[in-house]
Amino acid sequence: MIYNAELRKYESITLILDSGSNKTYVSEKAASKYNLPTVGKITTTVQTFGQLSPVRESCEVKHIDLMTSSGMKITMEAVEKRTIVANGISRPSISEKDSKFIQDLKLELSENKKKQQKMKNPDLLIGTDYCWEFILEKPTKLPSGLYVIPTSFGAMVTGKYDSRNLESDNMIVCNVAEMEKEQIEAREEKLYQETMKEMANEWKEDAELEEFGGSSAEEKAKVERDVMKNFRRTIKKKEDGYYVRFPWKDEQRTIPTNWAIAIRRLKSVMKQYGSDEWTISQYKQIFADQLDKGVIEEVDLDKKPDSDRSIVHYLAHQPVITPQKNTTKVRIVFDASAHFKGAPSLNDSIHQGPTMLPLILGMLLRFRTGKIAIVSDVEKAFLQVKLQEEDRDSTRFVWVKDVKKPVDDKNIIAYRYKTIPLVAQVKKTEKLTKRAVASQTAAIYDPLGLLGPLLLPAKKYQQKLWQTHGWDDPLTPEEAEEWNQLSQQIDGFYKRLPRSITEVSSTVDLVVCSDANVDTMAACGYIISQNRSHLLMSKTKLRNLKSKATIPKMEINAYLLGMELAMNILMEMKPKVRIRNIIALTDSEIARSWIQSVKTPTDGGIYVERRWRKFRNIAQKLTEQKINVLIGYVNTKDNPADVATRGISKHEFNDHIWWNGPKYIADDIANWPEQCKIAPLTNELYAEEADVILISESTDISEIIPWKRTNSLRKLANIIGYVTRFIQQCPVKTHIDDRKDELNRRHRCFKCLQMHGGRCLKHYQCRHCLSHDHHQAICPRITDIAILKVRREELEIERSEATQVVAEVREEIRRLQARNI
Repeated sequence: MIYNAELRKYESITLILDSGSNKTYVSEKAASKYNLPTVGKITTTVQTFGQLSPVRESCEVKHIDLMTSSGMKITMEAVEKRTIVANGISRPSISEKDSKFIQDLKLELSENKKKQQKMKNPDLLIGTDYCWEFILEKPTKLPSGLYVIPTSFGAMVTGKYDSRNLESDNMIVCNVAEMEKEQIEAREEKLYQETMKEMANEWKEDAELEEFGGSSAEEKAKVERDVMKNFRRTIKKKEDGYYVRFPWKDEQRTIPTNWAIAIRRLKSVMKQYGSDEWTISQYKQIFADQLDKGVIEEVDLDKKPDSDRSIVHYLAHQPVITPQKNTTKVRIVFDASAHFKGAPSLNDSIHQGPTMLPLILGMLLRFRTGKIAIVSDVEKAFLQVKLQEEDRDSTRFVWVKDVKKPVDDKNIIAYRYKTIPLVAQVKKTEKLTKRAVASQTAAIYDPLGLLGPLLLPAKKYQQKLWQTHGWDDPLTPEEAEEWNQLSQQIDGFYKRLPRSITEVSSTVDLVVCSDANVDTMAACGYIISQNRSHLLMSKTKLRNLKSKATIPKMEINAYLLGMELAMNILMEMKPKVRIRNIIALTDSEIARSWIQSVKTPTDGGIYVERRWRKFRNIAQKLTEQKINVLIGYVNTKDNPADVATRGISKHEFNDHIWWNGPKYIADDIANWPEQCKIAPLTNELYAEEADVILISESTDISEIIPWKRTNSLRKLANIIGYVTRFIQQCPVKTHIDDRKDELNRRHRCFKCLQMHGGRCLKHYQCRHCLSHDHHQAICPRITDIAILKVRREELEIERSEATQVVAEVREEIRRLQARNI
């Protein structure tokens, strides 16, 4: 159903989901009938079947609000066209056998079978920019050969009949181009055997690249900038505080009311705690206090929202009981992540926004500097931020008028928040399963990795469960006993550490030790100040169960992990202290020799080479910040990282070398044992690599085709044509073919590609081409000419599927991985 803005109600409309169209279109007739507002103009280029060239025209863009049969709402924009389909669309005849098959699937057709017309004229064509939001599951083949697709509008039937089922009155289902039998079978196989999820992801990625043209990090940064810009634009400051709006996503109107979820959760709470007078009284008192303070306000369920565009959404809630606390023994937690299957939650519909708080990792590191530290908190800080009237209906919740009566329509009262509530997830009590083990392991919050050796056995045990158990599979008695013993080795551990380990603005050294074994790698960092060493931070990683690596390769991985740890510590502590030297130690002579090597190591393969480059790149960045980078060796018995790869019990952990590192690291480096073999990584070690980089850059100078000058293959062909004519008019001429049409200029591009991009084509000779394809170029890799060709086909054939674009491109470039472009 479509929203009629003038009549202020939803009305029925005939629509079609078209996976072959990049855009959504609405007919002029429908735009006028439903009084659709205009939100802008756009110039479109459309090439339909039978047209030799695309047609460009300026069209209006209309705003549309749709509502599905389930009540889900969605907002979209559509390009206005005079007609969508000129002669209508032929509807398939659904046999009794197909009808029974659909009923067995428990699907309901989008239109009553008895009322179906043979021909339909859709007023709305939903393209790939929106259609995947309505398709719920992958297609299912019917006995007749047709396919049924579950959508938000009901089940839709499409496809073609099997040849044995064809009759004279039902030959064609939809508008299709004429194809040979082999082409039809190939097209059908491609369309229906691929999963809908894969196709949706492809189109989504294409749309994102078209909008942003950059990496995922750039896309996220752009979205966050837009969110903050809109947040600042809509915020209002009044005498009693700030009034803000939710940063809704574009699909905000798809969010359902969740009334049924809220009622079911309320019934569950009353069933569980109804007989617990203390809990229910606390529950009731919290809502009463919030009502008195103006945090919430009562909602009249019989009254419609003030605005038709207001989002009405009910939040489910339940109590979290912590009797051991001195202050808040009962908290009410609202679940903004609850949702129906296939529908978004409130959290899904709101932008998370940029992270404006500093990393807690950095806060804890900086907290250990200086003589005096001050901590503070603001009681109920969120009460200072109020929600604007437009968004308050999205924070509704239900409660009972009388806690002693059952939950029914007469005993329900609704509230909504005037301020911003804090939303959290509820941790549930679970039986001993893999999920419970993971939950208990994660419950020990150790962002600095100070307890790494103590927690390692538990992490290894959890990793072992991944191979044998599902999330909710119960542990056997033997497995449960093993876990209980591991837990006892952790429970009750206590270690007192000094908070202040160095003065603010002091100059310090950083020592990083690393180690690895067959399944674990670890690194730990120590700050050296005033002849004292203190553990700052550590990092432990388990080997991926699917990967295999020798111990030397694990050691160089751990060595790299140590350098990454040093860089993180530097970036977080730079405002507080100045790090003079960073010394990276390992107990692997092989790993140390690889890193010490001036040239790229050749005996370890590409695996070692990549980690050597990463290590050197980090060292170079540190050197550029005037930090001396040194590497060295540490004996295994003196290596504190060794215990982080083996694990330790709580009884041995308290006085272990782990907390302060080897004794000699607190002394001047000149006094360290000779076996440490301390050596600097100086800039000279990068000289050869720099020469290689310069040589590789100089190879691009010989490229004569200006691939980056334009995004249009047509313009590039014209440029080459002008150059060709100029050369022909020169006194000394080279024999050049005189054909000037665009097609031949394009072939000339390919010839230049073969001359200057030989690495792409060196394994393929012209004799491999088909006899009738003597103008084809072979390009198995993604190159500049391939990118331009794909871009051209997408621009000229706007209503086209990915398979159609690939087919057009491969007519001129063989073996190209065009879909990856």
